[in-house]
Amino acid sequence: MKGTMSSQIERLAIELNGEERFLLANPLNSLAHTLRDQFGCRSVKIGCEQGGCGTCAVLLNNRLVLSCLVPMARADGARVQTVEGLSKGNQLDPIQESFIRCYAAQCGFCTSGMIMSAKALLDSNLQPTREDVVVGMSGNICRCTGYLPIVDAVLEAAKGRTELVPESAEPGKGSCALEKSIKVLDLQIPGSTGEPENFKEVGKSVPRRDLRGHVTGRTAFVEDAVVPGLRYMKIVRSPHHHARILRVDLSEATRVPGLIKAITHQDVPNNFYTILRLIGVEPNDEPVLADDRVLYRGEPIVAIVGESPQAAAEAARQVKIDFEPLEPVFDVEEALKPEAPRVARQGVNHFIYEGHHCRRVRFGNVAEGFAAADMIIEQRYDTSPIEHAALEMTGCIAKPEPDGRVTVYTNTQALFFSLDNTALILGVPPNRLHFVGGTVGGGFGGKVDVIVEPLATLAAILIDQPVKYFFSREEEMQVSSTRAGERFYFKDGVLRDGRIIARQVRHYMDAGAYARHTPYAATKAAAHLPGPYAIPNVYLDCHCVYTNHTPTSAFRGFGVTWGDFAIESQMDLIANRLGLDPWHVRLSNAYRDGDIKAHRKRVSDAALVEVIQAAARIAGKELEPAFSEMTSFKR
Repeated sequence: MKGTMSSQIERLAIELNGEERFLLANPLNSLAHTLRDQFGCRSVKIGCEQGGCGTCAVLLNNRLVLSCLVPMARADGARVQTVEGLSKGNQLDPIQESFIRCYAAQCGFCTSGMIMSAKALLDSNLQPTREDVVVGMSGNICRCTGYLPIVDAVLEAAKGRTELVPESAEPGKGSCALEKSIKVLDLQIPGSTGEPENFKEVGKSVPRRDLRGHVTGRTAFVEDAVVPGLRYMKIVRSPHHHARILRVDLSEATRVPGLIKAITHQDVPNNFYTILRLIGVEPNDEPVLADDRVLYRGEPIVAIVGESPQAAAEAARQVKIDFEPLEPVFDVEEALKPEAPRVARQGVNHFIYEGHHCRRVRFGNVAEGFAAADMIIEQRYDTSPIEHAALEMTGCIAKPEPDGRVTVYTNTQALFFSLDNTALILGVPPNRLHFVGGTVGGGFGGKVDVIVEPLATLAAILIDQPVKYFFSREEEMQVSSTRAGERFYFKDGVLRDGRIIARQVRHYMDAGAYARHTPYAATKAAAHLPGPYAIPNVYLDCHCVYTNHTPTSAFRGFGVTWGDFAIESQMDLIANRLGLDPWHVRLSNAYRDGDIKAHRKRVSDAALVEVIQAAARIAGKELEPAFSEMTSFKR
């Protein structure tokens, strides 16, 4: 298996996609890495190396296996089939075609494993039920599609596996539930004459240009890049949530065979990573490699470069670090108390917004609003951090070029942010770096942080050799940023008819140990928290708080999503306390053209009323005439 230090090499043979192949390999190496590295079967993905995700699924002697768990000794003399062996020339297997037709792939990283699992299922069950498919595919994880299109694709493939399908098959031509569900809401907007059936794109199924690559395993991801002479990086991380670093001893690590370079904070030209400083958001607070303190469990301290992953990992294990543990703080309100342990370098455990302790919104007079209200409704809402859990792990490959530039192949979601921040950290002109992006195997915001590129690029420059730095699945789950956990205290003054006349919100966003994108997220929260409702008196305090949690950052609608949860939960609570219909409470307060938002912007082109009305029609909800006849264009 990968990770062994054995040097035993044997002559092995497999039948790969119908062709007999021979190789010299360690029989303990995994089938997954052998298929990728020695036979170029890049459809076999490495998502966890623990048998937990299904991205490496292949057929071994016609049985489904997770190839990351199969040693080559077990595969010797066996028949192996991967996605590359399914299509015949220009003809796709019915499973591949159904995945295209049902839009059963998004990023594509899990698709090959899904298709091989589907093939194993359909080979043993010609007429599966939906429940059979759900159970049969349960060993495969997808973070993008929500699974429904995948189940639909497998069921559709079961209907037509008797012959191969021409490569010209078009998406949206099958019986998939997703295709049937595509429709345009009947928004009754005055002045609109467009009919959905006459639109060229809206309401139509548009072929995705990347689907064919996904289903055939040809889509190239960063880790599929073939770079000769690769060296490998592993990181020595903090076992403590909060501690002072007393001593770093590299003496034992330097004696490990295959060690090339040990990098500490002293080797980093500008040892601060602050992604938002590119748009003027400071102070610089997060070291690339920890210097005197660590502020979260897993914080990087030493970067090790080795001739092989095994050598780098062994050298990392031999690094000895002495710590003085310090008291951590994990609760956002506890962190703001005067006696709380100091997390942030700037001396206070909160981000400073133009001299203020929080991002503030003041509109009208909430005290007067509360005094005029028929009822005061208060509630606290808490949300937890969420890991992105993308199947493709965060990583990059940095390769020095003969002309002195460095090419970096990266799966970042923010290519120029990554390039510019790396240039700032390394103290080099941006035009010395050539960043190459590509297909991202799931990101959701988690791959906008510039974490791996600076260290890999620095190492490549220091040793003048290409360096690969990818998180392990354990690192991905432990140290990659999460969605921030948040806390909201709502206080609303309402009238008996459901109108909100005053709203006060105290909001705390847990940035973790360092800022990253969270100061921006708290600003977004302040802009969003009044909700899409016309409230004449608003008072908001949105805090960005530092704790000893893993740093938090971008994640699909960050700064807005949890706010939406709190806002709409509060609207339901108001309806419940007043004994009113929640649809009516929302419509009574909905923004309409000409209203002034709490941020003093006049509303234009509002459509919330019409969207609620359309949703009610679809749901079979009958609204009272006053609400069904309401428009966003006049009161």
